[in-house]
Amino acid sequence: MLTKYICNGVEFVIIFKKEITEYYSQPFEDMFYDLKSIQKTEYAPNEQIIITAYGNTDQGIWRHFFRIVEYLDIPTFFIHFSTNNRITERFIHANCKDHVNCTVDTTDLRATLGSTRFDYPETICTSPFTNLEIMTNGNYRPCCQADKQFLYDNDTKMNVITHSVSDAWHSESYNSFRKDFLQGKKPSVCHLCWSAESAGISSKRQHELKRDIAFTTDFYNMQNSPIELDIKLGFSCNSKCRICYYGRSSAWYKEDKKFNENLPELHEIDYTFATTEEFWNNFKKDLQHLKSVKFIGGEPMLDKKHVSLLKVLPKDVNISYNTNATIFDQNLVNELKKFEKVNLSFSIDNIGEKFNYERHSIIKWDTVTSNIQKYKNCNFDLDIVCTVSIFNVLDLDDVADYASKNNIDIDFAFLDRPEYFSVLNIKNKEQVVKYLQTSKFQRVQKLAGFFTGKKYLGLKRELQAELNKIDSRRNENFALTYAQISKLL
Repeated sequence: MLTKYICNGVEFVIIFKKEITEYYSQPFEDMFYDLKSIQKTEYAPNEQIIITAYGNTDQGIWRHFFRIVEYLDIPTFFIHFSTNNRITERFIHANCKDHVNCTVDTTDLRATLGSTRFDYPETICTSPFTNLEIMTNGNYRPCCQADKQFLYDNDTKMNVITHSVSDAWHSESYNSFRKDFLQGKKPSVCHLCWSAESAGISSKRQHELKRDIAFTTDFYNMQNSPIELDIKLGFSCNSKCRICYYGRSSAWYKEDKKFNENLPELHEIDYTFATTEEFWNNFKKDLQHLKSVKFIGGEPMLDKKHVSLLKVLPKDVNISYNTNATIFDQNLVNELKKFEKVNLSFSIDNIGEKFNYERHSIIKWDTVTSNIQKYKNCNFDLDIVCTVSIFNVLDLDDVADYASKNNIDIDFAFLDRPEYFSVLNIKNKEQVVKYLQTSKFQRVQKLAGFFTGKKYLGLKRELQAELNKIDSRRNENFALTYAQISKLL
C-alpha cells in the first residue's frame, strides 16, 4: 500500500522509500531493479521517492545511484533525500547534475557495513566482467574491440577446441586484464575505444555502459561464468567486402585461393571445421548462466549449426546478430520469435551501387532493402552499424538518411585495419572534415573530431596497389565509382 502524508495542505504519495545504506549488504543489482520498478513515463506532481541515508556512505554509492537515475530518466524533482550527515549531503549534491531536495536532521547514525563495491573507476568497462568472445579461428578474447588481447594458458593462446569456456573465463590472463580496469588503468589494447572517446565519438565501452547490465554487474564479485557470449560462427559468408579479407569470409577465401595457393588450410581459419556433435553438446553445458548471446560471422545467418544452440537456450536470453541483411530465412525467424528479445545489427556501409561495389555479393542492394523491410515486421530491435573508411566517408549522409527514413538507429565505427583503407590515409583531410562538419546529421558531424591530432598515414602506394589488384580481378573501377574521394587521396 502506498504511504500518503499531508504537507502544507498538499497530499503527497510516497511511491518508494529506501535507506540507501541497506544496499551495501544486498545483492548488487537490487538498487537498479528497485528503481526500475518505479520507472514511469510520467509522474504525478504529488508523487515522491524518499531516499534516506542515516548511515555512513561513500562517493561510489551516490555516483552509482545517480547513474541509474539518469539512465532510467527518473526526474530528480520527485526524489527527496534525508540524512543526518553533512558529508553525505555534499556527496548527494556533488554527484547529481540537477537540483535536489535534501534535508539534514538529527536522526541517530546507523551502524553500516563498510563497502567499496559501488566505487568503481570512471574508466570501467563491463565486457571483461560479463563477456567472452570466440573468434572465427576459435581463439578467445574479451571483446571484438580488444586489439590482439587474446587469452593465454602460459604462452599458448586459448582456443575453443582445446580450452573450455570456463578455462578461458577463469584464466590468469583474463583476471589480470580485469584487474587493470579495477585499478583505473586504460589498457592499451583497448585503444579503439579510448581513441573514439578522445575524439568525442561514442565508443563500444560507453555503449555497453548504457545498458541494464552496467548497473547489475558487481565488478568486485566476478560472475562464475560469462553471462554474455559473442560467437563468431565461422567464416562462411556470401560477400567479399573490400575492407574484409579471406580469414573472415569464405567468399573472399575462394577468390584469393585462385590467385594464392599458399593460403592457410580451412581448419586453421575456421574452428567450426574441427567441431563435432560432442563438442557442441559439451559447449552448451558451459552456457547455463547466459543472459545474452551475440552471433557474428562471416555471415551468421548462413550457419545452420547454431540453430541447435538456439533450441536449448532459455527464451529469456537476449539474442543478437551482426548481419549483412542479405538473407531472410523464415525458418530461422520463426525460431527467433520464441525469444523475448532479439536484436539485429545490420552492417550497412553504403547504399545503391556503392554498396554493391563494397560488398561484391551475388545479392544486391535492392534485396538487402527488401529484407530489412521484412525484418521490420518481425518485432525485433534493429540498428545499423556503419564502418567508416575511405570508401564511404563522403557518403555517410546517404547511409544516415536511409536509417532515418526507416526509423532505424545508426552507429558509426572507424576502420582500424587494413590501415591503407583507413580515413587517416586521406592526404587532403580538410575537405573530408568540412563535409562531416556540415552534415545535416549530428552524429555524422561528431565524426569530424576523429581527425583531431591524427597524422596522415602515407600509405598511398599500398592503397593504390590493393585497389588496382581487386579492381582488376572483379572488373571494377574505384576511380570511376568514387570520383570525389579518389581526388583527395
